[in-house]
Amino acid sequence: MYSKTAKTVLAPLADAVSSLVLIFAEAELSRTPMADLTSLAHIVDDQIAHLTAIGLKVSAQAASTDTQLKEEMPDACRKVKVSSELLVTATSTIAKDPHSSIGRSDLIDGVKGILQNTTKILSIMDDLEVRRLLTGLVVVRNHVTSLKDQEALIEEDTRPPAIVKWEALWVQTIALYSQALSGFLQQCHKRIAELIDQKLQTRLQSAAQVLSRESPVFVSTCRVVVSRIGPVQAKGMFKMTLIRMIAALDDIEGIISTRLDEEFNKDLSTKSHTMKLDQGEVQNMDDFITEVKNVFVTKAGNPHAAMNDFSNLSANILSSTKRFMNLVSDATQRAEISSQLEEIQKTDNEILSSARGFLSKPDSVYAQQELGQKLGQSRTCHAILRFIKNRMIVSELSSSNISLLDYKTPITVLGAVVDAAEKGNRPKLTNALQSFESETSRWLSLCASGMELCPFPDHQSAIDTAHCVRTTQALVPALIASANLLSVNPGEETAVKHLERICRSWVENLQGGVTLARNNFTPFEIISGLYHCFGQHVKAMGEAIAKGDVDVGLVEAFAAMASANQFSAAAKRVYDSAGDLVYRNSIESRCQDMDRALPIFVARIKHLLECKSFKEAGDLMSFAKDVSVRFLAIEDIMKVRNESLINLGNIGDVIANEEKEKELIVEGISVQILETASDTCVIDGEPPRPMTEYEAKHDPIQAAAQDILVEASNWSMKDNPIIESSIRISEQLSILARFFGFVNRETGNAEAKKEFILASKTIHVEALKISGAVKPIVERCMDKQLAKQLQGSIQWVENLAQQLKIVIAVKTSAPSDASSDVQLIACAKNLMVAVKGCIRDSEAGSLRVITNVEPSKERKEAVSAKRTRSIKKDIPLAPIVKFRRNVYRRTGTLR
Repeated sequence: MYSKTAKTVLAPLADAVSSLVLIFAEAELSRTPMADLTSLAHIVDDQIAHLTAIGLKVSAQAASTDTQLKEEMPDACRKVKVSSELLVTATSTIAKDPHSSIGRSDLIDGVKGILQNTTKILSIMDDLEVRRLLTGLVVVRNHVTSLKDQEALIEEDTRPPAIVKWEALWVQTIALYSQALSGFLQQCHKRIAELIDQKLQTRLQSAAQVLSRESPVFVSTCRVVVSRIGPVQAKGMFKMTLIRMIAALDDIEGIISTRLDEEFNKDLSTKSHTMKLDQGEVQNMDDFITEVKNVFVTKAGNPHAAMNDFSNLSANILSSTKRFMNLVSDATQRAEISSQLEEIQKTDNEILSSARGFLSKPDSVYAQQELGQKLGQSRTCHAILRFIKNRMIVSELSSSNISLLDYKTPITVLGAVVDAAEKGNRPKLTNALQSFESETSRWLSLCASGMELCPFPDHQSAIDTAHCVRTTQALVPALIASANLLSVNPGEETAVKHLERICRSWVENLQGGVTLARNNFTPFEIISGLYHCFGQHVKAMGEAIAKGDVDVGLVEAFAAMASANQFSAAAKRVYDSAGDLVYRNSIESRCQDMDRALPIFVARIKHLLECKSFKEAGDLMSFAKDVSVRFLAIEDIMKVRNESLINLGNIGDVIANEEKEKELIVEGISVQILETASDTCVIDGEPPRPMTEYEAKHDPIQAAAQDILVEASNWSMKDNPIIESSIRISEQLSILARFFGFVNRETGNAEAKKEFILASKTIHVEALKISGAVKPIVERCMDKQLAKQLQGSIQWVENLAQQLKIVIAVKTSAPSDASSDVQLIACAKNLMVAVKGCIRDSEAGSLRVITNVEPSKERKEAVSAKRTRSIKKDIPLAPIVKFRRNVYRRTGTLR
């Protein structure tokens, strides 16, 4: 079940088949007569008749154009009808003789055939949709190829009548191409809406967006070619654009051609059960340090290998940070990063020394405490380094975006290119293009560092960011060529429009990158980075004013104004998404102070840019300092909150003495306070551990169950249905793992089949409970991106739970089918990833909910229909789940 249509058809059919298998298993276990199942069999038969009627109708309609469908569909419909008839016959036989062995055997064969052949029919229908998409893609590709061939003919045939002929044909082909592409993109959007698999859906959506962005540039380039201005430059631009279009078409063709069952069988797990380092994957040092501590505490792994992996990870982080330092323009910040790197290297050496001491005396409590303390120090050092790096990435990217996003202001890097091209100033354009290429190269390097150093919040962001970087790289030569063309033909309408089209695509792409980058950093990192960016440009502006350097001063003044506006927008986003009323009010009051000072500063900057003279600057620097003070007040409020969250997150890094456990202070918080705190729950005992690589390899379903349990164990299940249902899903997956071997080895094991079906039904019920508990968070979450992500998470959990139920129905009806084993394991792993993601997104969303919400229009209408006075009394708002963190306390240690 990979599409919504398949889900709609298979879900009720799988329920009916599961009921038949369950009744059969009950009779086998109790050795009682089979119940009369004829009515249930006739219900299934009616569903099959309806499905085959649709299948044959589709086959008849497409028979003239699709020979593959004409061959496959009738055969699949015939087979499923035979299986359905066998089921009806078997139930009739059992009704006459409840102990009939032939009837029972035919019953299972009929059930097996129905599920297998129904899936085959749906697969054939899905393949038909894929072929239709590919047919539409071929039409688009043929038009692109025709334009390529016609461009060569236009260049070769210089006779006036021939030119008119080819140009008319060229214009006609462009129109046909635009029409075909529009229809194809509509088909793609329908396909995206139909898909259930999130990974494939994301890939197709991103590829369609790239194609839709490339198309206007391609059409604009075609217009330049047919206008015959600058034929040499036009030919080069057309060639570059053609390469990008063909690449976009190839990319989307590869995604459409990907078989859904192949994509489904891939393990989407983002976390390995090993402690190996995967190149190119962002590693979370916090999680890794926890794993290292587990190896030493439980003595279940190889401590030498763990320390070796720890050293390699730390070395990778240090080397990537040193590469990033070359992109940082501020010497003070480079020195701060360098100092933190030295501190990390010092701590790492102390950890290795403590580890050797622990290995020489494994029973020493002091050695264990010392190693735990050093690992805690390393965690803190890496957290500080991560914050500094992220803050600087935000600052440097913001500064670069200011230069590259505005093409209408001549003092920006991109604006200087457009201005020189429009005026036909070739020497100035040459210098402007050099600056543009240099700044773009820096922007791309910053993006590469961001992708290397910062984890992506979701798969969609990772793919979209990669597309954004790739598209930006491809647009650089196109923008340079269009600027050169306009400089040779200044004022030519087609050249002007083409450069504007390229610039709009450039800005849209970079703005998309800004939005994506915003999702990769915490609000505090963004605010702190933007504050630093503003301070840098104000400082540079002051130095330029002091030197009388007008050109540099104007550039820095514009950058200071733009960064101030960015900070203001970011601060208001923080206010809008704040769920804590006290914190929200604090941010609001400081935003109001900011709004009183910022307009004056912006007005002074605009006046300075208009008169282009520092004589009118007046007390501009004093206004800049006033704005800076108000920005700092907002950053300070967020800093206090951010540091408190870090402290709460690091509870358990300090080891206690057993005799003084109740007096222990952990990160400044006593155990007594933790036990009475409303947002924590102290638990005596050990937290669950993930399975080892060897165990996970030999029991993947149990490994998936254990991973869910490990994630859920971070939070208390008291008054939290999300955690409670997640733990129950873990328990049911453990049941599946326990009986998996029995179903495979013993085709007649009725108890195993019964437990399988009951477990799958329970998982589906618990998935619906999770969805119900998460929906209030989605409805009231003030972070729109997070709400959208959370909505996708609960849909994925629901779909995978339903999918698991169908796969298990197939498995119990055909225990020896190896393909269902692969699907079952993959589905269990995917469900694990989905549930873990839902827990994390729900916890994050619960911190960003609106506390006082006006009733929706639907709610008001519902109340009005009941003629009630009080909305809250009759239809109260659904409560928001509260997440209380579990803090595990064991002998001598609070973890």
